Amino acid sequence: MPTQTPKVGDTVFVKDPKYAGTYVVTKVDSRKKVADVKSTKGVVVLHSDVPWDLISPLDASQNTARIVREATENK
Repeated sequence: MPTQTPKVGDTVFVKDPKYAGTYVVTKVDSRKKVADVKSTKGVVVLHSDVPWDLISPLDASQNTARIVREATENK
């Protein structure tokens, strides 16, 4: 279970081998406890209705590291 309810705009990690990666939350359904997430790198992929228990929020340092890593990989 995530430590907090995901919010639109949160950067998160999805803990499932078929989705594994870093995403941004684009929609939250509190009633069903699912979220839609969009990939942050490469081809834009949208996954709908990802259960909250598969979503882990990235803290500020993890998000900063991701941004730096992605910026340097593209050079």
